Amino acid sequence: YSFGLEGGGSVNGQSYSKKECYVKALELDPSDPWAWYSFGLEGGGSVNGRSYSKKECWVKVLELDPSDHKAWRKFGFSGGGSVNG
Repeated sequence: YSFGLEGGGSVNGQSYSKKECYVKALELDPSDPWAWYSFGLEGGGSVNGRSYSKKECWVKVLELDPSDHKAWRKFGFSGGGSVNG
């Protein structure tokens, strides 16, 4: 996750974009709300073979941390909807 905040980079000769860093973080720890939030900011994408829109990323954040005011704002901007239900 933190590597993504730095804009990505190279590990053992393998280059990773910001978004690829968030994907890797979520593959390793799908319960990380900060990684979901950052992944949403990048527009979402595929994690472990499942596609997530940025709105679905905001839902994941809110399921993991219902007190995240920034995720609530992003969720509202994307039209709102249902969380945990």
